[in-house]
Amino acid sequence: MDALFENYMEGQLKEALGELEMPDSYYDKANTSYESVKKELTNRESSLFEYCPQIILQGSIKIGTAIKPVTDDGSYDVDMVCNLSKLRKEDISQEKLKELVGREIGAYANHHGMKSAPREGKRCWTLEYMDEANFHIDILPTIDNTLVMKLAFAKKGITVNKDNRYPHFQEICDDWPTTNPVGYADWFLEVAQYSQFRQSAAQQRGVADNEIKVYSVKAPLQSYVQVLKRHRDVYMNERDIPSPARSIVITTLAGKAYEAIWERSGWYEDFVQVISNMTRHVEKTEELP
Repeated sequence: MDALFENYMEGQLKEALGELEMPDSYYDKANTSYESVKKELTNRESSLFEYCPQIILQGSIKIGTAIKPVTDDGSYDVDMVCNLSKLRKEDISQEKLKELVGREIGAYANHHGMKSAPREGKRCWTLEYMDEANFHIDILPTIDNTLVMKLAFAKKGITVNKDNRYPHFQEICDDWPTTNPVGYADWFLEVAQYSQFRQSAAQQRGVADNEIKVYSVKAPLQSYVQVLKRHRDVYMNERDIPSPARSIVITTLAGKAYEAIWERSGWYEDFVQVISNMTRHVEKTEELP
């Protein structure tokens, strides 16, 4: 590939990325809100305290791939997990777990005088923030299933079921949807070689590595995901398609394609390889019930 063309395209894409970035101040607002929810849901006065709740950030904020909404009325999405570590599948149904966490989230909204009550989604509860940042927090109730997850990964197969439309949602059973937010973030940032870029930035700024926030330094893979997500948004918005490809799918396919590159050739050429090879990691399986 012609070097001049590569440099030109890389410059164009990086310039566009500057327009896509979620402002640092919005990241800070999101993190402040996350810490507030975490503090209140895990304190001794919380109805969840006896279950040892763990509040875990996940999604694009966690891995530094958030982008501005494509429309003026769009909002930033902050994802977190509320894991009740002392509960097991034999203790509670998915429905009751969701209700249990939902009551405490409702109490949080009331306590902080939020204008809107928490909105119930298919799997999570949503807190809407009415300010200039215009973001919302999706809180997913979970229970610990670490051993089963490890066995599933060892066998290279994880069964993913549906949400509250799933037939056994109201029952105490062993058949639950699965998620691994910590492991996923670790995998993505490791594939992106983020620690190397973070270390380099820390040395340049004369600070410790842990003082570099995840959104203040971008590894190429993080930028690739941002560009691909923006392409998705514009394409779907122009065609008024109601169900666009989920960010987690785009992020995973890009990560798999990037991971498969044997030798790095340069920012733009690697991006082309990622785009070209994403479909190699798509498998057709039987439809879920």
